[in-house]
Amino acid sequence: MEIGQQIKKYRDQLHLSQEQLADKIYVTRQTISNWEKRHKYAGHKYFD
Repeated sequence: MEIGQQIKKYRDQLHLSQEQLADKIYVTRQTISNWEKRHKYAGHKYFD
């Protein structure tokens, strides 16, 4: 499973919107959208 699919899967399981997840990890909603759509991949700096 690709990282974007995993992000969406876990976000859905936690009943979080893209905006809510973005706020929790200090990125923009657009960043979450891009990750989920595979436009840009999450840099490891967000997950260290």
